[in-house]
Parts: sequence; structure tokens; C-alpha cells
Amino acid sequence: MLTEFKSLEISHLNIPSDFEIQFAKSCFCSEFFKNNLLDFDQNALNIFLERIDCNEIEKTLQVGVLQLIDFVNTSEDEFKSALRIWRNQNQMLIIFMDSNQLWSLEQVLTATSKMADVAIELSHNYAQFIIENRFGKPSSKTNEIKNSLSVLAMGKLGAFELNLSSDIDLIFVYPFSGNTIINGSDQKSISNQEFFIKVARKIIDYLHQVTQEGFVYRVDMRLRPWGQGGELVLNQTAFFKYYIEHGRDWERFAMVKMRPVCGDPLFNESVIEFINQFVYRAYVDFQAIEALRDLKNQINKESLKLPNLNVKLGRGGIREIEFIVQSFQLVRGGNVHALQTPNLFEVLNVLNNNALLDEQSLAEIKVAYIWLRKIEHAIQAYQDKQGQVLPNDAGLRIKIAKYIGLETEENLLEILSEQTKIVTKHFENCIQKENKPYPLDKTLEQLLVQSISNNMKRSELSNLSEQLNVVLAGFINSQAFEKLTPQVRDRVLITLNYILQEIKSLPEMSQETTFNNLILILESVLRRSSYLTLLNEHPFAIFEMVRLVYRSKWIAQQLIEKPFLFDELIDHDRLYHLPSEQELSAQLRLMMLRIEQDDLEQQMESLRQFKHARVFRAGACEVMKTLGLGNVSDYLTQVANVVVKYSLHLAFEQMIERFGFPEKNENENENEQDHSFVNSNEDLSIIAYGKMGGFELNYHSDLDVVFIYNSSINGKTDGVKSIENIVFYTKVVQRFMHILNSKTYNGQLYEVDMRLRPSGNSGSLVCSLDGFKKYQLNQAWTWEHQALVRTRSVAGMDDHCYVRLKTEILTQVDKQDLRDNIVNMRNKMIDQLGSKSNHSDKFNIKQDRGGLVDIEFMVQYWVLKHCEAIPQLCLFSDNLNILDCLAINNVISKEDSTALVQAYMTLRSLLHAQILQDHKSQVIDIQRDEKITNTIKNVEAFWHKFMVSCAP
Repeated sequence: MLTEFKSLEISHLNIPSDFEIQFAKSCFCSEFFKNNLLDFDQNALNIFLERIDCNEIEKTLQVGVLQLIDFVNTSEDEFKSALRIWRNQNQMLIIFMDSNQLWSLEQVLTATSKMADVAIELSHNYAQFIIENRFGKPSSKTNEIKNSLSVLAMGKLGAFELNLSSDIDLIFVYPFSGNTIINGSDQKSISNQEFFIKVARKIIDYLHQVTQEGFVYRVDMRLRPWGQGGELVLNQTAFFKYYIEHGRDWERFAMVKMRPVCGDPLFNESVIEFINQFVYRAYVDFQAIEALRDLKNQINKESLKLPNLNVKLGRGGIREIEFIVQSFQLVRGGNVHALQTPNLFEVLNVLNNNALLDEQSLAEIKVAYIWLRKIEHAIQAYQDKQGQVLPNDAGLRIKIAKYIGLETEENLLEILSEQTKIVTKHFENCIQKENKPYPLDKTLEQLLVQSISNNMKRSELSNLSEQLNVVLAGFINSQAFEKLTPQVRDRVLITLNYILQEIKSLPEMSQETTFNNLILILESVLRRSSYLTLLNEHPFAIFEMVRLVYRSKWIAQQLIEKPFLFDELIDHDRLYHLPSEQELSAQLRLMMLRIEQDDLEQQMESLRQFKHARVFRAGACEVMKTLGLGNVSDYLTQVANVVVKYSLHLAFEQMIERFGFPEKNENENENEQDHSFVNSNEDLSIIAYGKMGGFELNYHSDLDVVFIYNSSINGKTDGVKSIENIVFYTKVVQRFMHILNSKTYNGQLYEVDMRLRPSGNSGSLVCSLDGFKKYQLNQAWTWEHQALVRTRSVAGMDDHCYVRLKTEILTQVDKQDLRDNIVNMRNKMIDQLGSKSNHSDKFNIKQDRGGLVDIEFMVQYWVLKHCEAIPQLCLFSDNLNILDCLAINNVISKEDSTALVQAYMTLRSLLHAQILQDHKSQVIDIQRDEKITNTIKNVEAFWHKFMVSCAP
């Protein structure tokens, strides 16, 4: 190290010989440290050496701050530059002290957290100074509390445990609504809400933006109320209301580490008091235990998919230690008030003082935490980048070993293995629920082992049918099976044992087909032993898999293509309980919070896993008949709603990062309102058409959508790289399409179809609100108005606003030749898309006469003809509610409405049944099914009655 250090171009620096080895070690372990040292002059080095000798961390961090607080004479660019230089110098000091073991881990964490506090407070004060000069000061409702923006630190910063190179999780809240008070004619009064949004954006920009001097901190705002879909800042009333009405268990867990960094002290005290009431119960909180068990299961499943070399998220990693500690806080924090602290080391001391955990366990957890955090810091110190995965490169591993005081790569791996095993042991014992093992069939086990050990060309298990023996023999004598290690073979045998026990309970005629499909599933995971382990540990999941695969080829195919779906089989109650849309949104938000906000690739993979897992549950519910078709379709649509909204937020945030915010309409109402929930992307709306619009999504549906924006047509974005609004929204839509359409390792989210937008494929990807309205009123064809009947706003525009727009358009549709146009269009569809079969026993469920489209066209015709007189017909986008409304308003009889609803549901059930058996065609054989035949005849009769003979 010393030889390499002396070869650096630092002859202009006079480094005392007493410090040479320490500087050499820091340069060896950290490229960031080395590169910054090369830019030092002697004066900078002398200041650095003085700071090494200073024993007071806070005093050390104040060096260089004075030049940052002269706000009057400092431009924004100068402020950002000085702040980054100050940050880099402090980062160098922390790396030097840490890599040379001159500070303990607690001292390092204090230094990193204090540095962030100073940077946030400086940015906050300067941002407020800048915005006040333009818009005046925010009004207050009392002299005791200053109406200032409070910045709440979450996560590791909130706990004074910030990583060496880490994102900072922040939430913004302010005391009072109102308007700013101006002092001069050059100022413009705005709402307090808008004022603090501008301050918050400045703070994020000062910290987050990458300049030639680097960045200060990556800012993550996803923990705020409603996540990326929520306002950037909230007033106290809206903030408290959110947690009272919508606060989730995981948000309780997150708020354990909340700490105000700046803002009015009295107001911050009230926030702390409220949040403590939200997080902690005034008794031993056993209700939290089930929520903690769910979180623990989620951690277990995620860690199985990650390498053990991930010191944070892998098995036995830092996250599991944090879970252990927080579980005590949540369950007992209401009784033991000393547990109501965000800092992990303080909590460990409280657990010891109150004998809540034995001394040996506490000592082991603390030592493991220190080692794992040190390794994490060493990984991050190398290039001043966030990371938790131990690199494969041997040279880099030696640097990490040296950083934490070890000599070799072997020492490092030994410590990591030893400490993660200790953590795993304590994690498994935490919030443990007793699981009774399900017994293996011993006779079957012996026969399986014997058939393999004898290398039999044909497996002969006396208690199985000949067909099952043939399938089994083919599997255990296959090359794929023979290449398995003995350990993996044992896991396969256990899985086979459970499968065969359950197979024997099925009807004999279905056993062979089901077993064949199950073997295909097993073959797909032979090289992924973690999934076999998962199944072995949860035999009831295997039994559930057998029952589902017996009923659905589609489910078998999903498990083959997406083995992560095995996770869904573990919890029977969760598998057959479909959450509400609000719960789905909260689940997705929690899932995405575990991913770095700039890691689009991983976000896209996680979105796919989320979607496929929820759709899989819907399929399970349908084939097991725990839910009816209507409930399943509603749920599949809700899943799409949640995914679409989140993907839009994701695309929007990424474009804002590059280009800033689009300019608003000049006439936009700036008066403050209740911001308990306002969609921050409300100027870009997604209008759902077709099955998504009508709440009728199935397992293969694509998404028909149109994008409408409602901001200044001639406006531009306010970023450093400014672009026109229309270009900005086009880029948002393109990114949105990329997120949904791309085929990745975990498949595709949805196929997005935008052909229904004004002017179809030749039209712009986004349309202004005014342009959309004019097109629909003046240029749209009858079929486009038909399509509009089944539309609703999914994101952006408020439902009521969109219904008003939709009603205004549909009530002005030209009624002349309406029926003829619709009938002609329907006949063309039958000619082009129908089954074209000469056999009367073949039927296209959707397109043939008597099929689904006949009913849909009748409904659309009635809406277009009668909505001017009955505008409430425009309230609904689904056929069932429209049919009900038509009957209530005497457009058709109640008997006809009921018959059409029954026919519609029967045909849709047939379509779902085709998909769940993995049939690609919509054409079915109806030769011997009297119920289906009668349904088709009834629909044909209705079509003739209403669309050919005469129409209501």
C-alpha cells in the first residue's frame, strides 16, 4: 500500500511521515479518497490534518460552513458548488477516520448523519430565503409557531445511522395553510402550499442535482403520504389526517425512525407526539405481531432470491437485524417508553436494561450489526456509491478487508459467513410461529430412493397406476435429474413424495395429465434449488399446487414460466383473499420502496412480479370457485389500475428529473385546498377504454388507453434543460410505454394499445384536453363514440370531471343513421373476425353472431341514442351497470335486462374458462352443450329484435 501511495502524483503535498501509512491505507481502500486528495493543495491538506486532531465531531463538520451562510451574496450555482465541495471534504474525513479505525462505528454513523443534517438545514434556509424574496413570507396563525417547512428524516438518517454513501429519505410538512404576505410590488402572493412546494423542490435540487463537483445526497421522497402519487408537501391537517385514515402497518414500522431535522421546534414537537401515538400503542401490541409475521415472511422470500453476499438484504443481513429490533419497539414500545427512539444502539441498551432479550443474544446481534455495517461502509467508500453487495473481484475484496481491519479475502468471507449465520438464527426465532411438519409417506419415500439407487429404467411403485409409473420413470431417468447433486436430488424426492400423496386423491382419469404438468413445473426449477427448498419447507404449498394444476393448465404454465409464483402458494389465506385497490396500492408502494429510486431495471422487474403474482391469485380464486367472475374481473382491473398509476408516476418523476416541471395553465386556480390527496400528475390523464374501461379485464387482456394533458399549450418545463410541455408529456408517455410494454426476464406488464386516440396511429401520443373534446365533437366516427361509452379516467383527471366531459360529448352525438352505422360495423366485424366455420358446432365466443360483441354493440347503441334524455347512462363504463340503468329508465324491460346480463356473464365465463385451460383460441365446440346453444340463440334473438326489426 505504501509503495503504491508514494507513486501517486502528490509531491506538492507535505504529508507528515506519522500519517503516511494512514493516508496510504485510505487511498488503497477508496478511489474517491485518492482522487480528491490529488486535487488538494497544501492549505487544504493542513486544514484536513487539523480536523483529524479535533475530537469533536460536530465542530469538525462546521469547517467551511461559514462561507455557505452568506445567502445575500451567494448565487444558487455558487451555493450548490460550495455545498458539494464541503460535503466531499467531510466525506474524505469520515473515510479516513473509518478506514484507519480511528472512530468507532457509532462515531462514524453520528458523523455521516450530522453532516446530512447540516446540509439539509443549509439547503432549507437558503431555499426559503430565495422563495421569500419572490413571493413573500408564508402567513401564520399564531405568534408562537413560525410557519416554516419541517423536514422529517426517515430511515437511517432519522435513526442517526446514515450510511457512508446513502440516499436520504425525507418527508416535508408545514404548520398552517393560508397565503404569503408580500412586502413589495415586485413580489407575488401565492398560497402557502405552493410556497412550500417551491421550497421543497429547491431543497431537493440543492442536494440531489449532479454537478461537476458531484452531488450532496440522493433524495428519496417515496415515504411521503401516498408515495409518488402524493403532494410533495402537506400541511399539518392533511398530514395528520392521512395517518389517521390511511396509515398502514408498514408506515408504522417506517415511522419508528422518524426525526425532524429542521423546522419550528414547537411544531416539530407536535409532529413527534402525533407520530408516536400513531406508531406505539398504550399496551403490549399483540395486533402488530401478525403484521410483523407477514413482513418477516416477505423478507424471507426476498432474501432467498438474493446472494448471501448482499450484506443488507441477503440472508442474515442488516435488514434482518433491524427487523428484530423494530419488532420489540412496535410490540412493547407503548409500555416501555424508552423504546420510542429511532437509534438501534439505544434500543439494544433499553432491551438489555429491561431484560427483554438475554445478554448473549444482544451481544451477538450488536457485534453482527457492527461487522455488517463496517463491510457495507467499505463497499461504499471505494467509489462513494451506494451498494451492499460484496464484489466478486478478489482485488476489491482485499480492499474491503483492509478497510475494516482484516488482512485477507478469506478473513473477510469467514467473518461475513459467521455473522450472517448468527443473524439468521436470531431472525428465525423472532416472532416465531410454530409450524407442524406434514409427515412424508415413508413407504413411498423408500420406493423412490430404491428406484433411483438401482438406476431402474422403469420406476415400479406398487401403489401408483401404470401411467404414473411411466411418467415418473421418464423423469428420474432423465439427464436433467441424473446431473443433480445428491443434496438437490433429496429435495426433489421430498417434493415428489408430497406430490404423489396428493395426486392419488384426484380422479384417476386426471392423474396422468396433472402429474405430467407437475413434472414440467419441477423440471423448470431443478437448477434453482432455493425454490425446491421453499416447497420442502411448506408441504401444504405443494398440495395447493397439485389441486390448482389439476384444475388449470394456465396455472401450470404460469408456474413453469414464473417460478417466483411459488411464493403465492405458501399462505392459503392470502392466496384466496384478494385485497382492495387501496390495499394493492399500499402493497406495491411498500415493495417498490425497497428498490433504489434510480434503478429503473429493477423497478420494472418488481412491477412485473407484483402484477403476475396478483393475477395468479385471481386465477386461483376462479378455478377453486372462491370468487365469481364479476369479482375476479373487478380485481384484475384494480391490479391494472394500480400498476398503471404507479408506472405513470415513475415515468413522470424520471422526466421531471431531466427537464423540470411543466408550466401550468395561467388561469389555474392557485387557492389552497385540502391536500389530503391531490394527484401530483393531474395535468396528464390516462383514459381507459375497452375491457379496462369496463372493468372486464381477463388474464390476457391488453390495455386500451388514451393520454390527455391539461397544462399550458405553449408552456415549457422549468428545469435547467427546458423543453416544451407537449414534448415533455410525449416523453412521459414514451417512458410509460417502455415500462409496460418491454419484455424483460419476468415477462411483460401489459400490451398497451393506443390506436383509439384521436386520429389513431397517425395522431400524437398525447392530446390536449381541448383538442380531445373538439375531435370527439367534430371528427370522430360512430365507432369512436361507441368506444367512448366504455371509458373512464384511471389516472390524473378526477372521475367526476371526466364524466362531465364524457357526458358533454356523448349527448351531442348525431343520432341520424346511428343504428344503421352500428349494424353495418357489426356485420363487417363478423365477416372479418368471426369463426368463418361451416360447422354449426364451432362458435367464436366474442365475434360470432350471438356472441359478446352483439351485446356490447346493443348497449352502446342504447347509450348513444338515449343519453341526451337520460344523462346518468354516462355515469357508467361497464355493461352490467348500464343494462341495469337502461331497465330502471324503461329503455328496455327488466326481464330483457336480466336476460342480457345472464347471457353476457355466461359468455364471459366461457372466455375465462378457455384462458384458464391455456387455450389460445376464442372458438369453442358447442355441439353437446344445450345451455350455451340456448344462450347464443337468445342473444341472436335480442339482436334481431332491437337492431334489425325495431329499436327502443
